[in-house]
Amino acid sequence: MKIRSGFVSNSSSSSFVVQVERYDFTDRETVQIVSQDEIDLLIAYGFKWTDCQYASVHEAGRNDKNFLREERQELDESLCMRVTCNQDFIIAFLVHRNIPFSASCHYGHYSVFFGKDSKKLLFVDNPGMVLETYYWDGDSVEYGDMFYDRFKDVQIRSVQANHYENLHEGEKP
Repeated sequence: MKIRSGFVSNSSSSSFVVQVERYDFTDRETVQIVSQDEIDLLIAYGFKWTDCQYASVHEAGRNDKNFLREERQELDESLCMRVTCNQDFIIAFLVHRNIPFSASCHYGHYSVFFGKDSKKLLFVDNPGMVLETYYWDGDSVEYGDMFYDRFKDVQIRSVQANHYENLHEGEKP
């Protein structure tokens, strides 16, 4: 039997995306979001180059090795990391260094967002993914009722960033 104490994360798949640059359509120019030093730090920590900026897409394609690359290619504008557990250590790593990110956690059941210089993280439940994973059998109305009871009051949760700044980062997963 497992006994866990302290701050515990789910043992599941999560994907993190740090958008390195974006195109500003108003000014018609590329804007750097993170510094070269931050890029080097992320790569040293295990992040890989990708041409997609959506964590949920990486989570859905987690078995597709073409999503992640060691070397930057022409259309790559983001860095991505996938973990199978301990996503809280990745969150702590990024928040402590004030690096903005989005994440799809626990097989896409919720998303996490953090903006540069933000004092809070947003945790947003993705009820459709939860329904698909745990409740929906394609036949039973009971599962739909159980799902509705669980998520009828879904709200966006806000967590103070300093919660993660004070969490021990541990070693690279």
